[in-house]
Parts: sequence; structure tokens; C-alpha cells
Amino acid sequence: MLPEVGHLAQFDLLREWVRHKYPALADSKLGDSEDAGNEAPDSSDEEDECSLKMELLPSRVLDVGDSKNSKSLRLYLSHSEGRGERGRYITLSHCWGNVDPSVKDKYCTYLCNVKDRFQGIDFDDLPKTFQNAVTVTQELGIRFLWIDSMCIIQPHKGCSKRGCDSSYDWSWEGKIMERYYGRSYCTIAATSTSDSTQGFLNPRPIRRHVTLNQSSESQLYICKNINNFRNDVEDGPLNQRGWVLQERALSCRTIHFTENQIYWECGQGICCET
Repeated sequence: MLPEVGHLAQFDLLREWVRHKYPALADSKLGDSEDAGNEAPDSSDEEDECSLKMELLPSRVLDVGDSKNSKSLRLYLSHSEGRGERGRYITLSHCWGNVDPSVKDKYCTYLCNVKDRFQGIDFDDLPKTFQNAVTVTQELGIRFLWIDSMCIIQPHKGCSKRGCDSSYDWSWEGKIMERYYGRSYCTIAATSTSDSTQGFLNPRPIRRHVTLNQSSESQLYICKNINNFRNDVEDGPLNQRGWVLQERALSCRTIHFTENQIYWECGQGICCET
């Protein structure tokens, strides 16, 4: 039986997957297997160079704090005075969907609110998908999270602040987004969600099963095999978007959160919770 979504046992499994060594960035590629098991892809005994390497952080990242369950959240400038910091960060792959522009507006970073965001961001004001991404990042023990709409200063049409409608930052950062996904510790993919308000740490569908009592102390559960990477990931809502192909192809490691279970994808293969 699978653990409840967001349960400690589930995050233990994610941490175990993430600890496994992963291939060099140049070997990052799409997995092509329809079958997936729960064993993490095999790797050599020697520590992989890529797993130890601290990459340059993106220009701005979300600092989610260094403790679990912390709601301390702020935008963090990693590049100042021409010098960039190194560290581990996680990227989010998601789609906005049919979110009302006025609602989306308050989630984005603009020239008119960027200074406030350096001071702090209210966790409860974020869309559910962003909240879930913060939670997973904290549970994996990573301090920084990169979400494009919050870490790139967006052009703010109609704002009265001078220069707020400029697309300068977006034009520059958009050119190097591929670098951010390619160098991230891993990518969280909200694979089964069609918009940013749904979240991806949601209760699973009820999984029907038959229980066989083998003895007084053990039971055997028989249920339908739900390992279907093509249906859950390839044909999932997120992967119907063109730009997601680039995010997925460039990421060394991706954790796909789907309706039925979580899948892990890296250059060495695919595995899942079951």
C-alpha cells in the first residue's frame, strides 16, 4: 500500500531517490521506458562528480529557510557586485492554466514589488502548487527554489511605476532559463495539474484491493498495477505544453507528481513508488 501524500514515509522515499548519484549534466536525457519500478536507478560506488558539484545559483531564488515546516520565505538575490553564489537549488515545472489575470498578477514579481519580496513573502498568499513546491524543497533539505514567475522580474503592463512595464529582466533571464533547469539539483514537476491553483500534494484516488490473510500475523494485498508512465507522465496535463519538453529534457533529475503516484526520472532510468 502506498503512503499518504505528504506523509513522512513518502518524503523518506523521495530523499532516498535524491541521494542516489546521477549522471553528468551532459548525459541528461528523456527517459524512454514505459515500465518503472521502485528501485532507484543503479549507479557506481564512486561518488559522482555532479552530485557533489555546487552550481552557480540563478540570479534570484526563493529562500525557503533551512528548517522543515518553516513559513519563512523571501526572494534572495544571489548575484550582486558581479559575483554569483554557488549552492543547490530546485526548479519547478508547472503550468498556469486558466488562472484569472488579476489573480496571477499577485503571484508574479514586478519592479514595483521586488523590494518587498526581498524582505519576505507570505506563504499563505501563494497558489497551492507553489506552496507544495516550497514544502517538497524543505523536505528534501534544499534551501533554494526557483520559480520563473517569482524569480524573474516580469513586465507589469498598466502599472503606474516608472519602468515597471519593462521586459529587460525577462529578456535576459529568458535566454538562460535552460541553464537554470540544466544545473538544478532536481526539478519538481506538477505533472498531473492543469493550473497553478490545484496543487500536487493531493489525496490519491481510492485504490481498490483484495486482502488475503496468509497467517495470523501477515496479510497479502492484491490490487491493479498502476505503473503507467506513459499515461501518467507522457500524456499528463503538464506535458501537453510545448515549453515543458525543454524543462524536462534539460533537467538532470525530475520528480513527477501525478494523480496516482510519484515517478522519478533521470538519465539512468525511471522508477516509481510502487
